Amino acid sequence: RRCRRRDKMAAAIMAAAGGGGGGAAVALVAPSAGSSSSFPSGGCLAPPQPPPPGAVRIGDRLYSGVLITLENCLLSDDALRFTPSMGSGLDAETEAQLRITGCELIQAAGILLRLPQVAMATGQVLFQRFFYTKSFVKHSMEHVSMACVHLASKIEEAPRRIRDVINVFHRLRHLREKKKPMPLILDQEYVNLKNQIIKAERRVLKELGFCVHVKHPHKIIVMYLQVLECERNQHLVQTSWNYMNDSLRTDVFVRFHPESIACACIYLAARTLEVGLDLSFRFFTLMVLLIQLSGAGLEGQHRDL
Repeated sequence: RRCRRRDKMAAAIMAAAGGGGGGAAVALVAPSAGSSSSFPSGGCLAPPQPPPPGAVRIGDRLYSGVLITLENCLLSDDALRFTPSMGSGLDAETEAQLRITGCELIQAAGILLRLPQVAMATGQVLFQRFFYTKSFVKHSMEHVSMACVHLASKIEEAPRRIRDVINVFHRLRHLREKKKPMPLILDQEYVNLKNQIIKAERRVLKELGFCVHVKHPHKIIVMYLQVLECERNQHLVQTSWNYMNDSLRTDVFVRFHPESIACACIYLAARTLEVGLDLSFRFFTLMVLLIQLSGAGLEGQHRDL
């Protein structure tokens, strides 16, 4: 009985840790010395040695801890170059189009549901992270989009009912296919779709290791513009904000830190509007101080900048 209980606990920890998804924000720290256990002839795990303080046992291995950090949401170039969808035979152009379509659906659905922009941005980032661990061939893009909208609304404390999410996507589908919008019939097909969305939401949570926090560059853009003494230039602020929202359709949020994205949006908006920026030593010194205050990793930030 103790063996079965221990195996169930190990399976639960593995599920919470993301089960091996590449985009999860949970990382297992290296196993401690002497952590492997022997299997006696009875087939049950041998009595474990007393673990050190803070240690976590997963299966027959003992880890010194579980590290939860936003750094684990950033993927390597190899992971971005060869995705699970490509491994399933999907070409890169089709995958990029599916990512853009899914993010646009989330944005349009959020507008119809009157969600705050931060909730729509969270849903799009979760959508991007999920499909760097799973394939578009094996998972429905539309169902995952609905699940991300529903999940993001709860994360950002603006919850919406699953029925409302389904109604909005039903209308968007008719508009996309240039059909006359028809009311959604509450039949068995609707019940099945609702259950599929609930399962898709659970799958997203599992693959992301239940770490669904997203640090958005919205406030960072305003803070940096205040440092540059350009916060009164509403056209520059709005253009930078627009570039940031448009970048949600791409993979920059799994490539770079939010501080780097904010700097890039400001710089691109300034070049587009031909606005001069004070890029002196004082500016870069203040940027480093702000990054330190925000708690971001300086090494990664300097590399991105």
